[in-house]
Amino acid sequence: MSNSLKDIFPPKVKLTKLENTIKLDVTGNESLLEPEYSVPLELMGFEESVDGIGYFITTNDPDNMIKRTVKQLTTWGFEIYPNSELDETIKKFKNIEEYLNTSKDRGQRIKNQKTPVGIFPKNFDPSIKIFPYQLKPIQHMIEVGNAANFSVPGSGKTLMTYAVFDKLRSDGIVDSLLVVGPLASFGPWEEQYKFCFNKKNTDKIFRYLGPSRFNELKNLKNYDIILTSYPTAVNDIEHLKKELLSEQKIMMVIDESHHIKRFRADASIATGMIELGKYAERRYILSGTPVPRDFEDLWSQITFLWPHNQILGTREGYKSILESFNPGSEISEKISFLWTRVTNDHLKKDMPKTIPKTIPVPMSEKQENIYKGIENEIYDLENKEYFDQEEHSTFRKNRVLRLLQAATNPAVMLHDDDEVDIDAFYTKDPSLTELVHRYDEISPKIKIAAEEALKISKKDENVIVWTVFIKNVDAICKTIKELDPNSNPIGISGEIDIDSNIEKDFIGREERLDKFRNNKGAILVATMGSIAESVSLHKSCRNAIYLERNFNAGQYMQSLSRIFRIGSDKNKPVNYIFLRTVFRDKFTDTIDGTIDSKLKERIKRLYTLLNDEFEIHPLSLESPRYNMKNMKGHGSKIDDETEITYKKVNEMISRHKKNKKI
Repeated sequence: MSNSLKDIFPPKVKLTKLENTIKLDVTGNESLLEPEYSVPLELMGFEESVDGIGYFITTNDPDNMIKRTVKQLTTWGFEIYPNSELDETIKKFKNIEEYLNTSKDRGQRIKNQKTPVGIFPKNFDPSIKIFPYQLKPIQHMIEVGNAANFSVPGSGKTLMTYAVFDKLRSDGIVDSLLVVGPLASFGPWEEQYKFCFNKKNTDKIFRYLGPSRFNELKNLKNYDIILTSYPTAVNDIEHLKKELLSEQKIMMVIDESHHIKRFRADASIATGMIELGKYAERRYILSGTPVPRDFEDLWSQITFLWPHNQILGTREGYKSILESFNPGSEISEKISFLWTRVTNDHLKKDMPKTIPKTIPVPMSEKQENIYKGIENEIYDLENKEYFDQEEHSTFRKNRVLRLLQAATNPAVMLHDDDEVDIDAFYTKDPSLTELVHRYDEISPKIKIAAEEALKISKKDENVIVWTVFIKNVDAICKTIKELDPNSNPIGISGEIDIDSNIEKDFIGREERLDKFRNNKGAILVATMGSIAESVSLHKSCRNAIYLERNFNAGQYMQSLSRIFRIGSDKNKPVNYIFLRTVFRDKFTDTIDGTIDSKLKERIKRLYTLLNDEFEIHPLSLESPRYNMKNMKGHGSKIDDETEITYKKVNEMISRHKKNKKI
């Protein structure tokens, strides 16, 4: 069968690019105006030109549109005749595609090899120890080029990244490092810089933040490390492109990359990071929890790494994958080459022993009456035949938090708490209202927490007291001062919104953390949400007291790792004290017991998920949507944990009702 002239001499189509406008000239190929071709082009966003000789499109992402257009025309059998600007773009994409294919081969090879290549950075302090399991992520990041390090919290991701930067800069591949992350990460990046490179100061690091940052725009290229926040980077994309990324070869890192997880097209931070990343020489993401909710969280993170290739496809295409029967399998296959992970199993032999201790704390009579009143309210609500569904859902969520507040310190119920999104207490029961408003004592749990903290402090050891509710920070600090007027507890509460550029509270928080680190016998009282990630306290503290915990296993796991990380003195145990509220008979458990058993179950599952070196799993434990593969003993899918939690709470209350406790 002979070839047609079209096969031998493919028809040429003139394609031109002028800034953000792409034009398609169909002169000599008028068939492209037929519906067979016009409909797909219009679906891509092209409009027919007024002169009728082709199509045009103006787009904010011309490079990606050129790639899609060339691919479509080539599929139809047309040869592209580009103008010079477009020709350069096509060549660039061809090189990027070849680079991606090479990276895929390298990434998979490195992940599968048993013995990674030993790389010790030229400019690191010779006394720095790089652990064997850190070598694979370092080699992988260097050779793959645009990669993810999904190692567990406390495994040394910042040190590994500095090792990569030192190697790439020594080889002339990059000039400087741009880190975009939460405000809380700035201090650790600066401290690790001094530690790794044996520097006494951070004069080669610049915090690109606040109104005065514009004064340093012209000098950015003089710094080794530039640290900035997500909103600042998004607001200043054009400035950073012009003064930094176009002037130098930049290694760009997104720290705690799960913060750019939003999938929607109007997600400004995620979209901004993808756009800025296009101009970086190398791109990396760091996160211990890359999929905090579901596989939807991955698209922005992975697209940032390879923005020109869209490994996970367009947003619309990715939606189709998410709606398939087993999206995890397809997604894992597509991205397997580009990430590595140091697991908890890797860390075991280099970590200190942990000693947990539980102290049962009986409630006072006043406290117990309030606690019983809330359990009775929940019991009555759950056993009503008819109720407003929305009111029931809100009431149920709030009353579980109320149980936790009552079990620890009923006084906090009279205050709003933005960190857990709950308003001041309200009930239609006047007797319960009176009990709460007349509560005027230091709760037993607050007193025990203060006493235990002072015991540790008097041994010249530092201790952190964790709580869930903001007002408990004030209550514990006040009680510690009353018990020992010479003590000076340090309080930190309230989350810092990553969408905000407000620095005042953040800077004060850093000063307080430094004060804690630099003193002996210091006491830090903090909400788990306020310093949940990025902060390292392991060099100065190995004692933690938990006033209370909630059902948030991820946040709890993060709090554990603040003082339990690589670099902890493995010869000294890490001590965790858990205060557990019980009824006055000392035998009957409260909501604390339900939380304890549920957290143990969830943490066990989280550790199993994070110990997988070859699969990424959603970690929310609250979505039944996705099937789970290779989860021995954990079922075929994630259970609906929210409903299970409420069920457990109701079972506890029913037992109390049956045993006439309430």
